[in-house]
Amino acid sequence: MIESGREILCHMTPGSGESGDTAICDALRDYSISVIRFISDSALDPHLYFEKKLTSNVMLVKSIGELLGILTSLIELVDETYSGASSLSGIDQAMGRDGLPSLSLLRTPETRSVGLVLACGRIRTSAEYRLVGELTRKTSIPEADRFVAERLLADYEQA
Repeated sequence: MIESGREILCHMTPGSGESGDTAICDALRDYSISVIRFISDSALDPHLYFEKKLTSNVMLVKSIGELLGILTSLIELVDETYSGASSLSGIDQAMGRDGLPSLSLLRTPETRSVGLVLACGRIRTSAEYRLVGELTRKTSIPEADRFVAERLLADYEQA
C-alpha cells in the first residue's frame, strides 16, 4: 500500500546503512509506535496485548522496508476496523494534538509520499520541500497536518 512512498524514502536516504537511514528508521519507528498506541486506545485493548505485540515487532525492525510493511499493515487494519470516518477522524485528531501527521495522509495514494515525509519529521531534499509546500496550498487538509507541514518547511528554510 505504501510502495509509492518507497521512492521518496530512497531519495531521502544517503545510502544503505548510513546515518540518514538510521534517522529515518528512528523517526518512522516513533511514528509507527504512536499509531499503534492511538489504535490500541480506540480499539479497547484493556490488557494492551495488541499494543505490546505490535510495538515489539516495530522495535525489532532493522530496515525502512520492514517499517513500511508494518505501517502498511496498520493502515490496512484501520481500513478494515474503522470503516466509519468518525473513528479514523478521532485517531487523526489525537495524533494532531501530539503534533503528528494524520494517518489519513498515508491512506490516500495522492498524499502518501508527503505523509511519509511528515512522519519522518524532517525535510531533507528540495523535492521533498516542493512536495510539502504543495500540501500546504491545499485547502482540504486537516489543520494539524498543515501545522506539521509548515513547521517542517520553516525548519528546512532556516537550515
